[in-house]
Amino acid sequence: MIGTASTPEKKDFALANGAHEVVESDPQGLTEKVMQLTGGRGVDLAFDHLGGAHFIACLRALAPFGMAVSYNIVTGPPAGDVFEELRKLLGKSLAVRTFSIHSIDADATQRRGLMESAIALMAAGSTTDTTVPRPGRERSRTVAPCRSASRCTVASPRPSPRPRAAGCSGASIL
Repeated sequence: MIGTASTPEKKDFALANGAHEVVESDPQGLTEKVMQLTGGRGVDLAFDHLGGAHFIACLRALAPFGMAVSYNIVTGPPAGDVFEELRKLLGKSLAVRTFSIHSIDADATQRRGLMESAIALMAAGSTTDTTVPRPGRERSRTVAPCRSASRCTVASPRPSPRPRAAGCSGASIL
């Protein structure tokens, strides 16, 4: 797994939660760092919640047949034309997928079932509190601890002749 982080605390968090390597989340140079860590191949899967220049760096860091998943745009949409960027990378046959939890808003029964399942897992102690403490803020303990993947970015190359899986999420990108 490759993680990105913008602070030492987030870097420590990513390493403590499975990242093998953690790089600076600044989109300038991010693609080159990922390519260096993957032997020039790139990653198969990148999760991005930041958007903007991070999303474009995520696309550029993908391996052939890789996929970028955008699930938020904290820093806003990319300034450039994403389709034009994909055309520049056409030889890699990349995919882009978007995700929103709001896709289940209209189905109250499904939404309630998912929330009840999540609450049951927390009540049973089957989750781990992995939030990054912020200076001057105490964590809320009104609900059982839960797992948060939105604090670091991860990518996991797996050695095989097939495209490797990797991810990109959280406090930065890849």
